[in-house]
Amino acid sequence: MVGACIIIGTGFLYYYNARQIMLLAAGNQLESLSSAKKHRIESIVNKKYEELRLVQSRLFEAEHLYQYNVFGKLNENVGRSYRKLIKQKLQKLTKDIESFKTIHILNKDGIVVASTDSSAANFNFSYFEFVQKALKSNNNIYPLIDYKTDNIYLCLAGPIYYHNKLQGVILIETTTPDLVSLTGDYTGLGNTGETIIGQLISDTLACYITPTRSNTTKFQQIVLNKKNPQPVFLALTGQEKLFLDVMDNHQKKVAASCRFIADTEWGVVTKIDMEEILSPSEELKWMIIRIGVGALVILFIVSLILASRIVKPINEISAVARRVSQGDLAMQLEINSKNEVGDLAQSFNKMTKSLIAAQENLESKIKELDRSNVSLEKFAFVVSHDLKSPLNSVLGIAELLGTENMATLTKDGTYMLQLMRAKINHLKGMIGGILDFARLNQQLPTDELLDLRSVIDRIGESYASNVCINISNELPFLQINTVVAEQLLQNLFNNAIKYNKRDKIEITVGSHLCDGEVIYFVSDNGIGIAEKYFTSIFNIFQTVAPKGNDSNGIGLAIVKKIVEGYGGRIWVNSVLNEGSTFYFTLPSAQPNDSLKNNIKDFMQKT
Repeated sequence: MVGACIIIGTGFLYYYNARQIMLLAAGNQLESLSSAKKHRIESIVNKKYEELRLVQSRLFEAEHLYQYNVFGKLNENVGRSYRKLIKQKLQKLTKDIESFKTIHILNKDGIVVASTDSSAANFNFSYFEFVQKALKSNNNIYPLIDYKTDNIYLCLAGPIYYHNKLQGVILIETTTPDLVSLTGDYTGLGNTGETIIGQLISDTLACYITPTRSNTTKFQQIVLNKKNPQPVFLALTGQEKLFLDVMDNHQKKVAASCRFIADTEWGVVTKIDMEEILSPSEELKWMIIRIGVGALVILFIVSLILASRIVKPINEISAVARRVSQGDLAMQLEINSKNEVGDLAQSFNKMTKSLIAAQENLESKIKELDRSNVSLEKFAFVVSHDLKSPLNSVLGIAELLGTENMATLTKDGTYMLQLMRAKINHLKGMIGGILDFARLNQQLPTDELLDLRSVIDRIGESYASNVCINISNELPFLQINTVVAEQLLQNLFNNAIKYNKRDKIEITVGSHLCDGEVIYFVSDNGIGIAEKYFTSIFNIFQTVAPKGNDSNGIGLAIVKKIVEGYGGRIWVNSVLNEGSTFYFTLPSAQPNDSLKNNIKDFMQKT
């Protein structure tokens, strides 16, 4: 399979490179042809301008037109004579210059005075753009359509002067054999390529001024698409470069090299169909596909043969592995083949034997660890009791000294006794906290469906009247041990009371939903915690209490141990001198049906 993929991948990489080379070669050829044909068209245009200037330089047409303009309007017979004389001169010109089809002489109003075409007498050309340009002293060339035959001629238009005064306009309709020959030369353009010359008629219309490969005789008009411009539109807008994969007016994808001739405002396009350019690469693509399919068929047949020898034992190994994963470590494989599968079976059997030995060793370590934990717990209780006894004795002696020597003690002596009693009580609190921390490792009673509101009410009864505990919303039931829940909340409440200097201590308990998870919180109006201590306050013996506070740094460590013991997490957010909020979750609690219903009701209400 990998080999077939490599063959196909390599083939398509070669196909892509071949395609790029073909496009590059075709583009270079089109660019070269387009530039050469632009130069030839410019030469033809310059030749036409020379012919026009040759006619303009013959003074007898200008003189006769001048005389007609002066005298012809005074006497109709005189005017008719001059017109006839001008016509005779024009007919001689059409014989002298083979490409001249028809010549018109217009007065300054754009009306035909004389013409080699009798039907054009008195025709008004003043509305034509090329006549208006000529009346403004500009020689120009414009395509002219013979709508009777749909043939296109070039119209040469230029002013006629006599004694530096404009007398009228000469129009010469000339055939375009040179242009037709040029665009009809398909050398280097294959079976679909061609060169076309276009000119704008309006903002949305253009026409071809020479025949095309598909239409060798008729006039063609094109509707321009400015959103997806055809090559002729690109050329007419002066974009002189190569375009690949553009749509022509026949809705075919072509490669086109565009040029623009400024003197005549013509667009020149040399193009060829993309399908013809890429036809060799398409043949290569199908050859690669055939080779790839053949390779896949061969590999499929080989894989069927190998499957009977490999897949069956692999399935047996898989079945035994599932039994082992379910705890049946005594399972063994009976594959004795002398190949890689046989080696795998032997390694698997060795692994199961190693798992059995590891499991037996683990069970032995667990029993040893249980014995060690029991010994440590007993040691903690004994040490706690043995430490508290002498502390109580020292505390009693301090109380006795204070009572019997009250009258004789100095102010400093009284302060030292008070300090001694405070330190002893603080040490007793630490020992008690350590004992509580150790007790969390003991086997607790089974978790129960617990209403936190009842636990909060019970704890609140033990506090002074200036401590107010509020419940902000309905709290969902939890599957948790009652003793553990009391330890959790009481340590959070005690922390809020210890770190509070207000006359009225406000504690708020509540919960909210976040991404489907219930988050509980306990907030207070205490002195707050600096952000740099947000993490360290949960470590045992870590406290940020101000001087004189009797905190031992164990309460929050107990809270963290409880929460993380249930698979939850705890964090704090606080603002100095405004208060703190402790957040915690208990995601590992597995609720029964009644708890699920309770949480469902809670989620609907919140």
